[in-house]
Amino acid sequence: MCGIFGILDHRSTEHPDADRLRETARRMNHRGPDGSGIDSAPGAALVHTRLSLVDLNERSNQPFRDDTGRYSLVYNGELYDYAALRSALEQKGARFHTTSDTEVLLAALTRLGVEEALSRIEGMFSFALFDRNEESLVVARDRLGIKPLYVFNGPDAFVFGSTVRGMAPWITLRPNSLIVASYLQGFHGPMTGHSFYEGVDIVPPGAVVRIRRGGTATYGRYFQLRDLADPARAESLARRAESDVIDETEQLLLAAVNSQLVADVPVGAFCSGGVDSSLIMAMAARSHGDLQVFHADVEGRLSERDAAEVLARHLKLDLRIAPVRDHHFVDTIPAVVEHFELPFFVHPTSVPLFQVSALVRQHGVKAVLSGEGSDECYLGYPWLVPNIPAALARLPRRLAHHARALFGSARVSDPAAGDRALTQGLFSQFERELGPEVHGATAESRKVGSSGSLANGGELSYILRTLLHRNDTMGMASSVEC
Repeated sequence: MCGIFGILDHRSTEHPDADRLRETARRMNHRGPDGSGIDSAPGAALVHTRLSLVDLNERSNQPFRDDTGRYSLVYNGELYDYAALRSALEQKGARFHTTSDTEVLLAALTRLGVEEALSRIEGMFSFALFDRNEESLVVARDRLGIKPLYVFNGPDAFVFGSTVRGMAPWITLRPNSLIVASYLQGFHGPMTGHSFYEGVDIVPPGAVVRIRRGGTATYGRYFQLRDLADPARAESLARRAESDVIDETEQLLLAAVNSQLVADVPVGAFCSGGVDSSLIMAMAARSHGDLQVFHADVEGRLSERDAAEVLARHLKLDLRIAPVRDHHFVDTIPAVVEHFELPFFVHPTSVPLFQVSALVRQHGVKAVLSGEGSDECYLGYPWLVPNIPAALARLPRRLAHHARALFGSARVSDPAAGDRALTQGLFSQFERELGPEVHGATAESRKVGSSGSLANGGELSYILRTLLHRNDTMGMASSVEC
């Protein structure tokens, strides 16, 4: 939902070029076809393209300024708890002119401070807060990386955006040779750290970036996946009856589904026929009087159309079906790659998602619920769980062995096996294998330089980030919030 862009020019006090700002907005139009806005100042500018879900009035268009004119916000996403947060801010004296979550986020950031606001807000987002007085930016991304965020930290300017294509009028795009080499050896592509473009980094989930005009950017972390671990809570649940745990899980999931149905436009749901989306769709149908549901029917033995139709009939809902045939996997790959902004890789389901998102938009629905993230919540990869500790324990010894092989007198023996994996890992900075241990994600803050970026979480979160990237980009290809 929405596209955001910004630039801090370290060398010039002129307003950034208006034609290029408009070109950036045009390149992000698919993320926000309902309106666009530009806010510029000496040496700085923000751009926003809007997909309006809450408070459709133009008064909620962005960039959004506070009453003093000091702060401007561009924001992509949705706060699910914005009504409760608004009430709490009103008790502190805040006054609101809209019913949007955008204004609530701006008030939270300016009144509570960035750290407290980030600790409190619940939702999916990437945003940038510009302070005119200090000529500074604070840029942040949600806890799991649902919304995309790229940054370019060059000597002349700091640039950020929802898409690399939106940044293209301002920077020269060159291939990142190490990431390309890693990809050609089987690495599916970076989800944090270096992108496929030299100098363009992917902001990690749960990260916040601060920079003043003419200064150096610093990264900080306000969340990591390990923050979710609560041994005391786990012990408490283990002592309870299974039926009690199931009941509480149902109530939590129902509350989460209901919170994501809040919108001033029609909201639908994907119905794949699998457990995750079917359960979410059934819960949404309890409280949503006219839920529109959509299914991508992949022709052949993998088709789940029968299961989807059975569930839709049971819930008395009309199921709209996007047929996916063999030729679609050829015909749509160029568009899929264009929106992925990296080479097509492990998720062939991107094509069905691309097709069904187009159907969603044709029926006037701007947002759909999906089951993305369910496997990760429940560690639903049997091959993954027992391997994590063993893999981490082995890696230092493997590194030592292969370092001797690569740089000593010994020769690398089997490039088709472990050595290829090691070379791939070296090129990709072991993003999947070690995550924060390699990239220094546990540090409170660090300088952003030309070498090294932050990563979040190892193999499990890597899989989740690829799926969330697919979900966002394939939906946004048709201006649909998934």
